Amino acid sequence: MNVVIPAHYVGKTCLLSVTLAPRPPLGRKLHGQPQRAATGFPVNIVRRRKAPVNALGVRAQDGASWEQYEAACQEGNLRSALQALDRLRAEGAFSQRIKPQLDIENCAPRNKLAILNLCASPGSEGMVSDLFNLLREVGLLPSFGVSRSTVQSIRRVAPDELQRSTGLSPSAFSPSKGKSRLLTLSVIAAISLAYSFRLQGFAAGLVLSLASLVTLDSVMAEGYFLGRLLDLVPGRRERVAVHEAGHLVAAYLLGFPIRAVIMDPGQAAAAGLAGTAGTLFWSKSLEEGLRAGQISVEEFNAYNVVIFAGIAAEAIRYGRAEGGGSDVDIYESLAGAFQPPWPRERVSNNARWAVSEAVKLLRDNEVAFNKTWTLLADKESTLADCVCVLEQNIPVKK
Repeated sequence: MNVVIPAHYVGKTCLLSVTLAPRPPLGRKLHGQPQRAATGFPVNIVRRRKAPVNALGVRAQDGASWEQYEAACQEGNLRSALQALDRLRAEGAFSQRIKPQLDIENCAPRNKLAILNLCASPGSEGMVSDLFNLLREVGLLPSFGVSRSTVQSIRRVAPDELQRSTGLSPSAFSPSKGKSRLLTLSVIAAISLAYSFRLQGFAAGLVLSLASLVTLDSVMAEGYFLGRLLDLVPGRRERVAVHEAGHLVAAYLLGFPIRAVIMDPGQAAAAGLAGTAGTLFWSKSLEEGLRAGQISVEEFNAYNVVIFAGIAAEAIRYGRAEGGGSDVDIYESLAGAFQPPWPRERVSNNARWAVSEAVKLLRDNEVAFNKTWTLLADKESTLADCVCVLEQNIPVKK
């Protein structure tokens, strides 16, 4: 007869399996036989293996909460998924000894980080910081914010020092002035083409109509159609992926919760982005500081590094940045909001400092950066996919 008796042992992490066997005949030697218990029956005590741990690092007996978490992720309910995750943490369900293996092939709706794909849902802003902090607390995002302390204090960075520290000319970090310049040139080129080739009738009308469509697109569709056309240009998607990977890697390493990485012009327009792609990251403390009119120097400095990381990424990869005009506009609008107003030299110096720090950060994490932009360029990837790649490739800080 086999009887399994649960026992409180090592913090409820295992069970004792007790086997009761018939009493042997009297006079028989008990060489090799188990010891007798107080009942007079021999007792075999076998320690069972611990309850298996699933991909999230959650033990099987916590299956109910785990199923609730998975269901909430599949339904797109960030609040319910976060609540289920918090219950699992409170119940001590996460393994402290077993580090979950973050595998890009397992980044499906049922994987441990699927909740990250809900961060861009409407009304999620207030929960994103709590989510990233919770995932870091339970050991699923050990590299999140790991480089915040490495960002140096603001210092004077002259143009020649920027070139010495990065190995790149200061002009490499000067992007074009946004879409307006490209749009203006496209219209002028179209008109010149029509006159140069003396196009008449349908041909001239077609060329000028296309030019007008591009201009109208910039005003009414926020560059959607232009973005679709530019996606056909060889190497265009890779350059955009490099730029957004710079923002993503820097934001993750410096502890800014990320809501989404958008590579599709339609999604970018729907999100209200000025360009045809973008990385949405959010900081609760930064937003509260902006509302109160008081921003910590450390927070603002780290934020600026993230802003200039896209420009830095392009400069590292191609020797010069083309995109990032809107990033510069964001920085200058924030810097211009300080009272008393900053002198122009201070605004320029802080920009040079931020881009130099961004270059250093991306080079120190070169493998993670390269694999992230490759992922973004090669396929339609999710935020969970990108975070898996980051956690696999960010060097362990000693």
